[in-house]
Amino acid sequence: MNKRLSVENINLQMKAGRMVLLPAYVFSIITTVLFWLQENLLWIMLFFLLTLLHFRKLPFQFIIFLILQSALVFFLLSIFHQADSLLSAGPWEGEILISEKSKWNGDTLTGMGEVRVRRNKENIFIKYKSISELEKLKLSNMLLHGGKCTVTGVFSLPPTVSNPFVFDFPRFLTTNNTSFVLDIDRIIKCDMVGNTFARSPLLFFVNNKMDGSEWTKYVLSLVLGDRSLFSEQEINIFQQTGIIHLLAISGLHVGIIIAALTFISFRVGMLREIIYICLIFFIPFTFI
Repeated sequence: MNKRLSVENINLQMKAGRMVLLPAYVFSIITTVLFWLQENLLWIMLFFLLTLLHFRKLPFQFIIFLILQSALVFFLLSIFHQADSLLSAGPWEGEILISEKSKWNGDTLTGMGEVRVRRNKENIFIKYKSISELEKLKLSNMLLHGGKCTVTGVFSLPPTVSNPFVFDFPRFLTTNNTSFVLDIDRIIKCDMVGNTFARSPLLFFVNNKMDGSEWTKYVLSLVLGDRSLFSEQEINIFQQTGIIHLLAISGLHVGIIIAALTFISFRVGMLREIIYICLIFFIPFTFI
């Protein structure tokens, strides 16, 4: 009799375990589909945090399982994005999406972009040299939220690196699922693209509130890490004096964000262990 009860208890525990793990599989499917359709990391982060909030009283092992499921999602998506490129070297004219993370280094704009080729999206690395300060200012305001631009340029493969002690640019492109570099000759037109990420509205707000002030570029660089309004000569002066790091996103900004997230998490009643796990999952995204 006791043996029969023990077997029944084991079967019930196994069944309950499968039911508990079911949301993890649902989580993986939903996040994979949403990321595949819209390619926005916020979907994965949102579902991850909601799942943690819902199951915050479950065993620690279940939380670890969710993290492993998230890692599996990213791994599968990285495999899907490693398909052969449909682009080819040579002159090109068309429409590209320029990331809001693109940066000005003096009068040269560099960063990641996206182009559609036969209904497929492909990542590209863009380079564009502004012809005037007025054009640079207009593009800076336009690209606060990302830009959808019609351009002409030339696609090329990155040069190979023979010196092992210099920056490996081809490897950098590979890690970003990118094969080609687009040297833009001319920007025909450019339209703003909406973006809900928190930094873009802040940049737009500061630009509007401090319009025309000579301190705008210092506030944007020190608080938000945006140095697009500095001239190439000013950037060189900061580099020579060794304080160029003040004009970039630093550990101070990361610390402020983490402190705010921790405070909010405590206020909504999350367990301390789950908060730490969420931070471990979130912190790497601050360096992307």
